[in-house]
Amino acid sequence: MMERILPIAVLLLSTRLWADSSQLPPPDQDPFVGEWMQVNGKSLPHITGRYSRTISREAEYVVFSSYDSKQRPPDKTYRIKCDGQLYPVPGNTMLSCEYSSSRSVIGTTRQPGGTVLYWSREVSPDGNEMRIFGFKDQQRKNLQSIEILDRVK
Repeated sequence: MMERILPIAVLLLSTRLWADSSQLPPPDQDPFVGEWMQVNGKSLPHITGRYSRTISREAEYVVFSSYDSKQRPPDKTYRIKCDGQLYPVPGNTMLSCEYSSSRSVIGTTRQPGGTVLYWSREVSPDGNEMRIFGFKDQQRKNLQSIEILDRVK
């Protein structure tokens, strides 16, 4: 009996692992890669000022750089794997992210003092807009904010 169950268990496990790893698109096909500019008036609550974010890939690592209207070099830069694990990023913050599809990512940010933020981000089908949704709860049911960024490059 065990001889029959073991091959089936191995097959199911390998299929599950393949499915999870296939969510991470190859770096040259990742729709998040590029330069993004925050859009005044589209985000809720409304955001003022100019803010941009650059996302690039180094193999399985995602590299984020963010800028305000006048800062060069970047205000913040960090490099993490989007594998669902928490990683330290600037500001004594921990961040996790995980691709839920090739065009969407879910994540958690743990800030100093214990505040936990839940979010997801997605790229529009045409690849020109990124929306970042902030939620009050881990189940991502109670929407708190929507940040909209347009592709610059």
